[in-house]
Amino acid sequence: MRYLYRFEKSSISQELINQGIKKGDIVDLNGHEFSYE
Repeated sequence: MRYLYRFEKSSISQELINQGIKKGDIVDLNGHEFSYE
């Protein structure tokens, strides 16, 4: 599977958690799709 990852986990993990994003989810932030591992 191809992963598009344009953000550092350290800078977005808490924001994703606050939004209810779970491990393995595919999310789109600012038009950039990536898989949160």
